[in-house]
Amino acid sequence: MCNLDDKIFENFKEIAKRLSLMYKELTGLMNINPCECKAIMVIDSNPNLTQTNLSQICGIDKPATSRLINKLQQDQLVQKFYKDDNKKNTYLTLTNQGELKANEIKKHICSLRKNYFNALNTDDKTNMLNILNKILINNKGGENA
Repeated sequence: MCNLDDKIFENFKEIAKRLSLMYKELTGLMNINPCECKAIMVIDSNPNLTQTNLSQICGIDKPATSRLINKLQQDQLVQKFYKDDNKKNTYLTLTNQGELKANEIKKHICSLRKNYFNALNTDDKTNMLNILNKILINNKGGENA
């Protein structure tokens, strides 16, 4: 039984490695580093996102988040704003140029995903999704690893 589990785990590791390489390829094509790419996609999909929220979602500390946001501002991809004269919370939004970059990233991700999963039919994908959901539900946060 453990031997089969080991094989499954090794395949998961290989898939994770390949997805990581695919992501690096994407960020290379986009001429953007992976952290910037992730931040753009997080900001794009989370309206009313604060700088603190971005820090938590990306798993980076606040000083690193500040440097990241400053870089994205320099590149005219992100802008900061405040709500209701509350200077305590810094909110983030994409500029028009940032939205174009996010759309370009999404287009590349979609293309890469199609290539990655083209060997699977709809039933295969549905079965895989069900299996992955079972694994994720039963092992939240890797605490059972």
